[in-house]
Amino acid sequence: MAKYSLSYFKETIYRRKQTLILIAIVIATTLFLHIAISILLSKNNNTYLPSFGTIYTINVEVYGKDIQIQDGRKLIDWGTVYPGTIITRAFNVTSKSNIKTILIIETTNWIFYNSSNKIVRGPENKTPYMSLIPSQNKTIMAPNQTIELTLTLNVTDSNSFINFLIEKDAIKFSFDIHVYAQGTNK
Repeated sequence: MAKYSLSYFKETIYRRKQTLILIAIVIATTLFLHIAISILLSKNNNTYLPSFGTIYTINVEVYGKDIQIQDGRKLIDWGTVYPGTIITRAFNVTSKSNIKTILIIETTNWIFYNSSNKIVRGPENKTPYMSLIPSQNKTIMAPNQTIELTLTLNVTDSNSFINFLIEKDAIKFSFDIHVYAQGTNK
């Protein structure tokens, strides 16, 4: 027992205390980095955009299913849109022409707004971040024929889109959908 002096015990405790402090620092740093990275990733994964599409028509009537009427305007509520999502909406289209026509569906006026409701991009006829694919575009319609039209909104999950949303504080978007019947020579 004599070979362990008081100074030896003090030195051993001191060395262990340094080791314990070092372990505590490593644990605290690891937790801090883990929390910081989790917060950063959660902000990117929770990026979303509420949106509406206003529908304008010529020689056709649109109604039913996902069509909403607000202040006399016909709208499609795309709901909350997240990067990388695909959303579909459907409604009926009836030709109001007395001749065969070709159904045309086009989009215009893509606009992105920030949290101050200011335009941060647009209006433009196309956006690199989204596309609208109509199921019955360029379909020949007989007079008074009714068809169901499905619109599919594809939203990119590219880094450039996510960076655009964050840098411009873009929180919502809108666009116009033109649905019309064009005469055919057949």
